[in-house]
Amino acid sequence: MIIDFRVRPPFPGFEKIGILGKKKGYEIFPWSFPTTEPVNSAKAFSEELFFAEMQAAGIAKGVVMPRAVGNTAGGVSNEEVVAGTSRYPDLLIPFGSVDPSGDIRTVAQEIEHAVRDLGCRGIVIEPGCSVPPLRANAARLYPLYDRCAELGVPVVLTMSMKQGPSIALSNPADVQEAARDFPRLNFVIAHAAYPFVLEAAAVACVTPNVWLLPDVYMNIGEIPAGKLYAETVYLLHGRRVLYGSAYPLRGMAQSLEGLKSYNFPKEYYTLLTYQNAADLLGL
Repeated sequence: MIIDFRVRPPFPGFEKIGILGKKKGYEIFPWSFPTTEPVNSAKAFSEELFFAEMQAAGIAKGVVMPRAVGNTAGGVSNEEVVAGTSRYPDLLIPFGSVDPSGDIRTVAQEIEHAVRDLGCRGIVIEPGCSVPPLRANAARLYPLYDRCAELGVPVVLTMSMKQGPSIALSNPADVQEAARDFPRLNFVIAHAAYPFVLEAAAVACVTPNVWLLPDVYMNIGEIPAGKLYAETVYLLHGRRVLYGSAYPLRGMAQSLEGLKSYNFPKEYYTLLTYQNAADLLGL
């Protein structure tokens, strides 16, 4: 059984995300490598093809990661996320997302609405894409972390070279500080803070409520230092690293092929592709 912890399906509303717009994620620099295979479901914006590809790849469940962003077009409302996932409750797990650019009390209320009213299982925040851009330990984010902790859901911080105007905003040391201030809250770093690979490994190693989701930065062989994420799996004894395809930046089947190329022991592969996600989500 495989849980893909990062997908953005071709649902109504998701066409507003750049990677599902006119040009699809796998066609956009830097993901458009010569080895990148076309993702037919994204190209056709077809739910039917998406689930066929999901089944062909052997994925049992997908975690839908939306985005609500302040400095780029393409936010998806939590209602749109749940409208799509509620039609496939056995296959998809909805996460909500909030933009910390606005009134922080209103943003905190949206977190509560997403979790309690809509049934979202976690909250996604992109600190570097807020207005103004924020670091993960910004005081402005603390009321949002507090609300997630109270609701008992993980917070996903999307952090990488493409999340904001400076890569400095993706330093995982900031997540470590926030995680120590909120020891009951699980922090997931989507894109695993690339290019801060070693730093992310070290933070996760010594901070038990920090999880890594390297997705394409580990699964695509052309990514420099991606193999260090695979080595991080051994450092963490297989724990607290999550598998995600980052569809449609990469097709689900091809992303799994990239993961399998590391030849993890069966125990670690099972932790990566299922057990860690099941533990985090309480499945």
